Order: sequence, then C-alpha cells, then structure tokens
Amino acid sequence: MGAWLQVRLTSATADKKRLSKLLVDLGAGGVEERPANGGDWPVVQPWETAAPQEILRVELTAWLPLEAEGPATSALTEAGASDVFLSQVQDEDWETDWKKLHKPVQISANLRVSPPWEAEPGDLVIEPGKAFGTGEHPATRACLVAVEDLAPGLESCLDVGCGSGVLALAARRHGLETRGIDIDPAAVTEARRNADRNELQTHIDRTPLSDLSDTWDLVVANLYAEVICELAEDLARVTGKHLVLAGILADRWESVLEALSPPLTLASKKDDGDWVSLRMVRP
Repeated sequence: MGAWLQVRLTSATADKKRLSKLLVDLGAGGVEERPANGGDWPVVQPWETAAPQEILRVELTAWLPLEAEGPATSALTEAGASDVFLSQVQDEDWETDWKKLHKPVQISANLRVSPPWEAEPGDLVIEPGKAFGTGEHPATRACLVAVEDLAPGLESCLDVGCGSGVLALAARRHGLETRGIDIDPAAVTEARRNADRNELQTHIDRTPLSDLSDTWDLVVANLYAEVICELAEDLARVTGKHLVLAGILADRWESVLEALSPPLTLASKKDDGDWVSLRMVRP
C-alpha cells in the first residue's frame, strides 16, 4: 500500500467552499467536512419546527499525493487557512476495513443475524447496505424478539417500512406468510436481494399502506413515532391480532399509544435506553 499526505484544517463555515475547491485543485479526490467542535451535523426531522444549531466553524480533511506537500503549504498559507496540520498516512484497504464494523448479532437461541462474510449455516443473512435493519439497533432487536415470541399460532405477517427486510424474513423463517412494503425503491431492492440470499419466498413491494385491503395476524412497524402516528389509522385497520411498534423515542411513546387506542390496546411496553417498543393487540 502507498502513503498519502493528510491535510486537516479549520475554517469559518463561510470559507469552506473556497478552501475545499483549493484542496481539490491541489489533487484531493474529495474533502471531508465536519463541525470543528468534533460533534455531528445537526439533523432536523421533517416534523421539527426549530431551526438547526448554526455551525460557525468546520474542520476540513483531505488526502493529497505526498509530492503536493510544498504546494499545499504555500497555497493554504496564501489563502489564509488557519490551524493547518499535515501528516503522512498509509493507504488503507477501506473495502475490507468497513466490514469489521459489522458483526453477527445473536437475537435469541434460535436466531442470529449476520453479514454474508460472517454467516454460519442457519444464520439469517443480511447485507449491510443502503436499507436500515441489520439487527444491531435496539429497535430492530425488539421487533425480532417480538416476532419470535408471537409467531406460534399465527399465519401471516406484514412488515411496514421493511428496509432491509430483516423482520419480514425472520417472520418467514418462523413459518408465517409474509409481505414487506416500503416507499423507498432502494430498500425494496435490498430486501428482495436479502430474500434471495436466504432462499425465502417473501412478497416485497412499494404498495402504500393506505392501498392495502387485507389484514394480517401480525403487523410490525419499526418507524419513527411521528410516522407511526401519521399511519395509525391504517396500521390499526390492517392489524388482525398483534401490532409491534419500535423506533420510538422514550419521550414520545404516549403519543403513539394515544393514536392507536382504540381500537387497539397496549399489551406490553419495553424500554431499551432511549428507545421504546410497544406490543398492541386487537381485543
């Protein structure tokens, strides 16, 4: 592997485009940006009305050929960049290294969710990709446990906002006839690929929940509380017996309960850190 010149600097947010262009002109394939305080970029969800926190200074990081050290030092000094740090770093095998972040997740004695490169016979194989759901998040784990608990005696399952398809595929593993729906085309593509990887026959498509007319013994929805509230009427309508909800922040579960009661009633509530999952039933 070769070596690169890593350039890290801080600048006013207003100057970041000018300095980023300079780094690209010096040979960088791209420039990484992050808040200078070391935090994350503020995220505002569609339902939030408050303005995001203003970021006044950013940290820029780029990787240049080693021979660019002299020109980079001169150009950045002339451009008025401050807090510039140059260091030599070894090239990394990113294609291999990112896989180290994804490990098998033991959900129960009977279910382990694994990426393809870690899978053993009997595992539910889910490729980490664009679609949410590898079994690592507390919300996904709560749904998988609920599916396993409730599956005996049931015949059908609907996964609303199926993402990677992990919940629908787990339900299929437990013998239920399953369907997954998602409005994201990339998620539908990934879920179908995961179904093929596991040789599981599952119907997955982009049909809106409001267009469904059937009912399912078990409905699972791993979504934000605000989205669940928007879909509450249709979620209740398609639920034949059990509705499992997750992805709910701890301070918002009561609004979900209120949106669905009646016609459904609360069977149990589980807390896992900042997250809450609910199991609801049709009386």
